Amino acid sequence: MPKKQSQNNALFDVADIPRRPAGRHEQQLDRAIEHAQQSGAVDTLDAGLVSLARANAWALDEAEANGLPYAVANLTPPFREVLAELGLTPAARNTANDNALNDALNKLLADDDHTDAEIPKPLA
Repeated sequence: MPKKQSQNNALFDVADIPRRPAGRHEQQLDRAIEHAQQSGAVDTLDAGLVSLARANAWALDEAEANGLPYAVANLTPPFREVLAELGLTPAARNTANDNALNDALNKLLADDDHTDAEIPKPLA
């Protein structure tokens, strides 16, 4: 019977993996996250998702560098979902803008206690 591996043993030694310079996905993600943090759209509460996004960007770059288009195709949808959750896609930002506009309009309507009958008529 084969000897069980300890849960502390990794499947491979991470130190043996050569580290290449950041690829285009990592670079663009870093840029997007930096701007999102500066604007307050992403904060420390989002650290887990940011970490996941970085792992996805690295994996995409590795897949491209190794000529694995099937891996790129498989990684893209979950990476996009993480980006959307972080508000880093145009659709996610538009939804946030729409919600802010709707909130502002609802506040205006709630503050408006006047009925049409109370609005003074213009002098002719």
